[in-house]
Amino acid sequence: MELSLLNESKRLLQADLENICLENIQTCILVANLCASHGNPSSEALYFRIGNSMAQIMRLNSPTSTGSIVEREIERRVWWSLFMADRWCSSGIGLPRQIKDLGGNIDLPMDESVFHSLPRHLTRHEGTWKPGLWAHMISLVQHFGPIQDLNRQSAQGCFDCWELDRTAAEISQKLDLWEKMLPTDAKETEQNFCFHQAKGTGGPFVALHLGYHHYSTLLYFRYLEARNSLTELGETCVSRCKHHASAYSTLLRMARETEGCEAVYPTVGHMAVVSSSVLLHTLLFGDENELTNARRDLNSNFAALMELKQYWANTASMISRLVTFQNVCLLSAEYTHRLDGWMVRFLIEHSLPLADKTLQTVPSGIEMNTDSLSIRAQELQQQGRYTNFELSGKRIVTENNIVRTKLINNETTPLQVGNGNFAFGVDTTGMQSYLPFNTMSVWAWHNDTEPEGAPIDTYTGVPKLTHGRNVSYDIPDPNLPDVSQWLIGNPNRINLGRIGLRYKDATLAADQISNTRQELDLWSGVITSTFTVDGTKVKVVTQADFDSDAVTFEIESKLIDSGKLKVEFDFPYPPIHTTKYKYEVFVGVYDFPANHTTKQVRGSQKDTAHIYHDLGTKYYVNLRWPNKTPLELKRLESEDSTAITAHRYIFSPDDGSTISFTAHFSPEKRVPDLPSTIKKRNSAEWHEYWKRGGFVDLTASTNPNATELQRRIVTSQYHVRVNSAATGESPQESGLMNNGWYGKFHMEMVVWHNAHWVSWGRDKFFHNIFPALYEKLLPTSFARAEGMGWEGARWPKMTETITGRSSPGGINAYLLWQQPHPMYMAMLAYKSQPTRKTLKRWDPIIEASADYMASYAWYNESSGKYDLGPPSIGVTENTPAAATLNLAYEVAYWRYGLDVAREWKKKLGLPVPKHWTTVAKNLAKPTQIDGLYAVYDGLNASWWEDPALNRDPRSLIMLQGILPDTPAVDKKVARRTADKVWEVWTDQNIRGWGRPILAINSARIGNPKRAIYHLTAYDYWKFDDAGFAIRGGDGGTPPPFMPGNAGFLLAVAYMAEGWDGSKGDAPGFPKDDGWVVKHEGLRKAL
Repeated sequence: MELSLLNESKRLLQADLENICLENIQTCILVANLCASHGNPSSEALYFRIGNSMAQIMRLNSPTSTGSIVEREIERRVWWSLFMADRWCSSGIGLPRQIKDLGGNIDLPMDESVFHSLPRHLTRHEGTWKPGLWAHMISLVQHFGPIQDLNRQSAQGCFDCWELDRTAAEISQKLDLWEKMLPTDAKETEQNFCFHQAKGTGGPFVALHLGYHHYSTLLYFRYLEARNSLTELGETCVSRCKHHASAYSTLLRMARETEGCEAVYPTVGHMAVVSSSVLLHTLLFGDENELTNARRDLNSNFAALMELKQYWANTASMISRLVTFQNVCLLSAEYTHRLDGWMVRFLIEHSLPLADKTLQTVPSGIEMNTDSLSIRAQELQQQGRYTNFELSGKRIVTENNIVRTKLINNETTPLQVGNGNFAFGVDTTGMQSYLPFNTMSVWAWHNDTEPEGAPIDTYTGVPKLTHGRNVSYDIPDPNLPDVSQWLIGNPNRINLGRIGLRYKDATLAADQISNTRQELDLWSGVITSTFTVDGTKVKVVTQADFDSDAVTFEIESKLIDSGKLKVEFDFPYPPIHTTKYKYEVFVGVYDFPANHTTKQVRGSQKDTAHIYHDLGTKYYVNLRWPNKTPLELKRLESEDSTAITAHRYIFSPDDGSTISFTAHFSPEKRVPDLPSTIKKRNSAEWHEYWKRGGFVDLTASTNPNATELQRRIVTSQYHVRVNSAATGESPQESGLMNNGWYGKFHMEMVVWHNAHWVSWGRDKFFHNIFPALYEKLLPTSFARAEGMGWEGARWPKMTETITGRSSPGGINAYLLWQQPHPMYMAMLAYKSQPTRKTLKRWDPIIEASADYMASYAWYNESSGKYDLGPPSIGVTENTPAAATLNLAYEVAYWRYGLDVAREWKKKLGLPVPKHWTTVAKNLAKPTQIDGLYAVYDGLNASWWEDPALNRDPRSLIMLQGILPDTPAVDKKVARRTADKVWEVWTDQNIRGWGRPILAINSARIGNPKRAIYHLTAYDYWKFDDAGFAIRGGDGGTPPPFMPGNAGFLLAVAYMAEGWDGSKGDAPGFPKDDGWVVKHEGLRKAL
């Protein structure tokens, strides 16, 4: 279609070619760019030169006073567009420039905002004229020609090195002067970036500085060759070249992540390739401390290229050039960046094909072939000096598609489609036919009827003596048992409804189904289910929408045409949430039809219908179908029916063998998108998800455990995207599959649920949750701390964002380790976005947290130290609250949190509250007994034999695991303690997120064999056939256990990419035992 339109544009332009006018010049510019995007540089040059000739005939390069200001400015901008295009197009194809460097005698373009605000017919501008971003871009691009000339002269040996250095120094001074003379609001700063985004000039601002970094990179490139970098000037130029290449990548990444600042024009791709060639130099020859950033920037550039490929076909050739360049580097390490004729074509003549590189300096016995490249790549991979631009992500993902060929039962975790805010679980039919799995959304909550007797607000907690005063803790009040249980169980998540198949006027039953096959296409987020009913084939394709709480179905069967197979909707009601309903595999019951109402609502269009459901929570199921396959919605029973089926609806066509529709759940009546629209959007978004984030490829490994580990890596990434990527809310432990703990989430688990987003380079999902979650809970957390007599904000344990209450619990009320989490999460946010904006956004949360932590710590006059507790309960929830003092992990984490808070204030240039420092420096340290850490203060050495404690001593592992280095922890003691824990914590007792923390700890203490053992202890750490982690241990928690999947991903990233201060590539994987670890797009952990 694009080529047809392009050819038609050419035909119309050629037919009108002698009509020399502004419109035809503009058409020439557009056609030239389209030719370039389709890899036709000759036609690009031809149409630009036609446009140049027309412009010169019209004398656009000469001043004029005729016409309105807007008309004159448009002419001026057209001329300067041709001027800039001439610099790029001519160099790209190796032709001489057609327009002189000065570009004519006309003024530069005016300020963009002024231009866009001008009345169209104004002939005089009374205000002060000032140049805009385009003007600065033009003054910059005038240096591009001399830089190109210098590089060609260098490659041809036209001048001696002294003359080349002198010319380079002159151009460098001009570039420095250009940058220095920019107006304050045009300089590259974070503040200006935000300013221009808000102003609507984010794109030109980014383009200006991308160009500056690119031209500077080209200017200094020749010094990357070893022989040119030996002088003081050479060292300086190498440093500047690397700086500009990295700065280009960083700015492009910011632009891609910021709406209104996108840079998606074709030359961005070539500039990214040039930036990447310098980053490859750093990866090959740089210091070890430069490798992580170089790989990050390379991955970011490559992601940008893949994004551009969607718009511009010629980006594929750019990617090919980059891969070719890396292959050359692999086999010619000493001469990788020599500025010869081949390199000039690579750097400047970007539209021409690359010839084969003559490699005269290849090591003896090495040839330019696949085997040689593979051997060399593996050598450099082990050193952390290689990046694989073509990881077979799609192949690996699809190889791990989930396939089921048996009828599942109510003990099987269903497959799901969803988007993080919404999920739909399916049985073998691809719907909810014979098993009433759940349809869940983050907004769908409900309050049970309040218990009779005492009002809810009579609950005020239970007082407990705490350092000489009574403090009310949120624990169940024995005098108010019903009220306490209501507060624990409310609000609770609801199931929005069941959508299944109906056969012969009854719900389709399991015993009517045979020949089943169901496949979840992980790459595209599509479930395809095929089966037979009474010997007739049925096919169901299920997808969710990424933009709304909607699911689509396409059902094909001859049984539809015969009227035997239809769709049915049904709606459950929440039971009273006693402890019996703490966990609900099937959320809601169908036994109370009189407690809620549903009704059919007429649609505003012929292709829509709506069902309104009121159970206290009110919402609509908005239905839509294609016009060509009309459907009819009917209620099964009358509105006053009290039968179990009172809220059941039937959906079917008048004729045809297909049912296709969208079901959209919302508090509002809406017209949802058609299934075809959602199908296209869903697949595109899933593809983007897989391409944009990190990836780990173990397929070259010969270790027999690699296949299962790869499966878990892939499936876990799908499941966290569906279940754990909500906006402003951390997931509950069972995600959006079912209810655990009444659907509430746990604040002590936010690290395990969400830290992996940053480690895997999927920062967007982290920032969607934080700091918004803490901001929502801040008011109630302030009130909680104040009511208990402390300052700052005391974060809840088990909660939700509707009320922000801390659900009463004998453990909940005494838990401590959620309190420093904001500091940990803030550090992840800053690692992702190291900007002042991040510092300012998180500062109120960190301050409130630190105020509480410093206030909570109790000064012990006997020891001269600050204590934590009692009462308190530790990470493993197996210590006696009244006797638990100075939990080892908690006091170390407290110190880390206060230190982060103090540094945060310093980064902002704000004073650090004195009491933070006083408490931090005088906080009790983790207790040691016989040279090993103990769980809490007051134990003796025999605690290692106490089953109540040694069955789960993970908190001691965490001291040198997920906790970053802190003065509170002695590394040698922590390592000895980890070895002791490994002796006593048996495989049978390790559950939940125990394996990830053991793997992380083992990697950090330098024992990668132990680390990989924990990730591959498949006999003990179970993932089901769908790839969901199973908690194990207590038997009362139905799968899935999402912190298991998320924690597993965090551990894999730790082991593959490392952590702050780690050395080498894949430091958590053994260098032998058949492990080959390829990875891209990961980020070092804290």
